[in-house]
Order: sequence, then C-alpha cells, then structure tokens
Amino acid sequence: MAVSPPLARILRPDRWEDFVGQKHLVAEDAPLVRALSRQTIPPLIFHGPPGCGKTALAHVLARKLEADLRIVSGTSASVADLRALLQEASGGSAGGARSEQSLFSPGRRIFVFMDEIHRLSKTQQEVFLPFLEEGGFYFAAATTENPNFVLAKGIVSRALLLRFDPLTAPDLSVVLERALAHLKTTAGLEMTIPAAERAQLIHAATGDARRLLNAVELLSFEGDKKLRVTPELLAKLPGLAVRYDRAGDDHYDVISAFIKSMRGGACDAVLYWLGRMIAAGEDPRFIARRIVICAAEDVGLANPHALVVAQAAFDAVEKIGMPEGRIPLAEAALYVARSPKSNSAYEGINRALGEIEKGLLLEVPPHLRGDPYTAKGYIYPHDHPEEARQQKYLPADRRFFEPKIGDK
Repeated sequence: MAVSPPLARILRPDRWEDFVGQKHLVAEDAPLVRALSRQTIPPLIFHGPPGCGKTALAHVLARKLEADLRIVSGTSASVADLRALLQEASGGSAGGARSEQSLFSPGRRIFVFMDEIHRLSKTQQEVFLPFLEEGGFYFAAATTENPNFVLAKGIVSRALLLRFDPLTAPDLSVVLERALAHLKTTAGLEMTIPAAERAQLIHAATGDARRLLNAVELLSFEGDKKLRVTPELLAKLPGLAVRYDRAGDDHYDVISAFIKSMRGGACDAVLYWLGRMIAAGEDPRFIARRIVICAAEDVGLANPHALVVAQAAFDAVEKIGMPEGRIPLAEAALYVARSPKSNSAYEGINRALGEIEKGLLLEVPPHLRGDPYTAKGYIYPHDHPEEARQQKYLPADRRFFEPKIGDK
C-alpha cells in the first residue's frame, strides 16, 4: 500500500503566484525579482526559521526558470556526492541527487538546492567554491542559522543573502484555507474551525507553515466527513493543550509576567510563566533573549555575571534544543531573579542617546584622537594612573552615569 506524502509536501507551491509570505523578497522592486526579470539569478543563501518557505521558494524559482531542480541535504550528502552533482550541473559527469523529474523535463539547466547547508563543516562547504566561480547552473542553499557564522566566507561573498521571516498570521491563514479546500476536494472532508480555535492553531504554529499543516492533518484523522474543531480536539494535539494566545494578548501578557517576575525576584512565578511558554511551544530562543535582556537591563552592574549566565543559557538552547533546553532556561531565569538589581547601565546609555538625539555632537578631544601624530598629550593610564583620572575624556562636562548602591 502506497504511503501518501505529508499534507505539507502536497501543498508546497510550484507557481510564483501561489507562494505565501516573505513580501520583502518577492516584491516587484526586490533584488531577486529584478534578477528574475532577466531570467537569471545569482547564487542564493536562504536563512530563516523552519517552515517559512525556503524549500518552497526553491521549487518556485526552479519552475519559473524552467530548470531541473536537484535537492541535496547537509544531513546526508557526502563531499563526493556534492562534487559529482556539481560536475553534472556544470556540464560534467552524473551525480547522486534527487531529481524532481515529475516537475521538470530533462535536458534543462540544473538548479541545485542545498538544504541544511550548515550541517556541513566549513571545509566541506568549500567543495562549492570552484563551481560557483565558474557558474553554468543555478544554486541556492538554505540554513536555519546565521550564515555569517556557519558558512564559509567564500560562499557568503559569492551569494545573495535572503532573510526569511516567520510567516505572519495572515500568511498562515491563507495556508490554512488552502489546506481545508484540499481536504474537501480530495477526501470529502468538511472541516469547520471556529475563530477562537483558528487563532489558537495559527498562533501555536509560531510562524511555521509546516507545523500548522501537520496539526490540520492530525485533525483530519478524526474520521468524520464533517468535522467541527473544538477546544477538546485541539487539546489532544501536541503543543496545543495549553491556552497561550487566542487573540494575540496572551503571548505578550505571559512574557510580560515572566520578565516582571524575574525583575521582582519571584522565583516560583518565574518558573510558572516560563513553564507556560514552554508548554505552549514558544520559541526557546525568544525566551532566552528576554532573559539576556533582563540580565543586562535589570541586574546590570549589581551582578555582571548574570549576563554571562544568561548568554550561556542562550548558547546552550541553540546547541541542545528542546526539551533539554528548558533546564538552562530555568537556571538562567532563576539566577537573574535571585540576583541584586541595578538599572544604572540601562539608564545611563538612554541618557547619552537622548542627548545625542537632541543634537549633542561633541568633538573628540585632540589627545584622544586615533592619529598618533595629532593625538599629543594623551596620558597612558597604566603608566600614570593618578594623572589619567584627571584627564579630560569629554570636551564638556556631561554626566550620564549615575551608579546605584551595590554596582560593581
């Protein structure tokens, strides 16, 4: 018995007009669209979170360029596989990659799509460089990481970087309507989703169309030809049992309660609000960023090590993922909550920026300038610590920093 492909695969668009989201990339004046008007594109790097259209755009581009799409993944491809494919794409011998022959006729220019390219080491990635230099084929690579950190510099310098954002609620609503129409046409299933449940489904997807479609597909297995989605049905779905955002307010209310609990040192409340976000499927990196911000803004110089702990938790979450990431998140949040508090750094930089925005543009004193020939009279603090304290570092007296009791 043949196994049907996932709903997300079935509904993946092939036509430009069916592509959903990323308006900044597909607008008429976008660099990619201008390149397409000349029926060519430079090497591309797609970077952004899962389920926001990176693979879909590769399919759409290949169709628009009338190219033969070949997809390889950094999770499974060897350097030998990649070299063989690139030789074929540039006119050499045949290679081992999946060809979408059902979509594109053979004998056309090849479009190589390298998914999960960050799974390759930078040394392995260098296999692309001589082929990208010569050209003769279309190329795009996708990553969920920051390309400036995980990709070889030679690839980044040769490619147009395109940032993909999480899909918006209106984008996901379009995807949901297409899914419901497909289920009705192909399976005779009439699924009704009331407004509250629709909002919950869309929010729980966290900008990920694949996640939304997987949830719809699970609902479709309930077996009824006429199905009304209820809170009870949604509660059965992984990640949807916790009410977190029906209309947009809960998301901001819960994160606000979490931050204020850390600021106030309320450890039990910190753990509860953190648990609410984790159970609802909140992006752990979003949570980690808020802990980092709270460590800098609210703990600050009273305990500078809190920022180190918060950043370490952010790094740990990115490396180990969930569910284990809940542990460093909890540790960092509790450390921030239990730390003494000072917002002197936060207030100080705001004062300085406020004066600058009002027009305070001071000249750099001559003895502080970078040119060694003009920077005469600078007192080196390591040689003359007492004299250096009396040295002028601003041309006019200004006070931005007001230390708090306990500041380090």
